[in-house]
Amino acid sequence: DSDGYYLIGTAGELYWFAEYVNAGNSQVNAKLTADIVVNENLLESITYDDEGNVTNGDSFNLWNPIGYRVSSSEGVAFSGVFDGQGYEISGLYYNNVTDGSYIGLFGNALSATIKNIGLVDSYIAAMQYVGGICGYLKDTSDAPGEISGCYNTSSIKGAMTVAGICSYAGSYT
Repeated sequence: DSDGYYLIGTAGELYWFAEYVNAGNSQVNAKLTADIVVNENLLESITYDDEGNVTNGDSFNLWNPIGYRVSSSEGVAFSGVFDGQGYEISGLYYNNVTDGSYIGLFGNALSATIKNIGLVDSYIAAMQYVGGICGYLKDTSDAPGEISGCYNTSSIKGAMTVAGICSYAGSYT
């Protein structure tokens, strides 16, 4: 738009934005313009075996978070502003409990502002740094991060450092 924000109103546009950021374009801004459904009625559609493992995961559109981190020296951290404008994203699906790390709507962020968004009817299961809105938000004293006006009513699972909103937020966030 005229303010320099990408406008996101469909699941396809959300996936495009994640790919764009993960390709190294980390300092971009976006606004949601509508509620987005990735997998309809996701939590009702998941089936489990006797050990609680998802048995029909291949039938869902998989989510790769906005921003990723492989190690302290490898990855892309989202560093822009993402304004949900009060809209919801539903039906995100991620399931890798053996080695998935830095997972959420946003996986890895640095001094980012994430605001006014709801995550609903989603399933996110990973090993560590697992959050509904953000897995990992690092900051600096000169550039604090912000998560505000967000909520999550989804299923979030992990072995270590797990939270409904953000599993790790820096000291100044």
